[in-house]
Amino acid sequence: MDETKGGVQVVEQACDVLFAIAASTEAQSVRELAGRTGISKTTVQRIMVSLHRSGLLTLDDRTQKYALSHRVMEFGASWQQSYDLLTLARPWAEKLHKATKETVAVSVASGGWRVTVFQLESPLALRYSTQIGRPYPLHIGATGRLLLSQLPDEEVERLVSDAACHGVDIPEVGRVQIDAHEVHRDVARIRQDGFALSESWHGAVGSGVAVRLASPDGRPAALSLYGPDSRLTAVRMRELLPDLVHAAEEISRPTLTIQQSSDPA
Repeated sequence: MDETKGGVQVVEQACDVLFAIAASTEAQSVRELAGRTGISKTTVQRIMVSLHRSGLLTLDDRTQKYALSHRVMEFGASWQQSYDLLTLARPWAEKLHKATKETVAVSVASGGWRVTVFQLESPLALRYSTQIGRPYPLHIGATGRLLLSQLPDEEVERLVSDAACHGVDIPEVGRVQIDAHEVHRDVARIRQDGFALSESWHGAVGSGVAVRLASPDGRPAALSLYGPDSRLTAVRMRELLPDLVHAAEEISRPTLTIQQSSDPA
């Protein structure tokens, strides 16, 4: 076996395990993680032992279940300090937040998941928000599918096929099945329209509208508005869409300018 290829596969599997742990609010056993990731129990066991030894995971000796340790925050803190997208997004997100009084969020695609990296929660008593740093499936909601639409076709096919076979875990909802044809149709529409809307997905009481951002590091990124479906209706989301698009264009402008200036003449 090609040792380089094998080493890369182990790293990818370790990342899958870490994301699976992060997506759950409870500690996970080797058996549970093997079921959620599709990786063999023997391989998961080896990965967990290594991650625990490195200090990234904690182990409950009584239940033999693993959870993320505080050390993972070191990655987030270092990344957030150096991530230019947050600097670009903050002033426009604050303007959008003040004008709409809804939750404003910036999210990125990472390892087949969407992760919120910045959020301003609605000041209203009834509001809807996500959780910063927590991975959510790309197949669900306006933001997830907006990010999914930015990925290459072969990666979209892989992620959607896997979700259709095994389902996806949605925080606070549980595991749901995915219709691959419906997801592909939605991705095609989002690519054409340039935005995504979602209302009360899989029993959730929140709605969202998302548009694309150009990020300095080139990864898929999105600017979103979230709110309760009683207030953020389809009509209201379309009313707010021009403001959301304008903010996204202003946030993206410096990045696009740099990218264009670096193109060969």
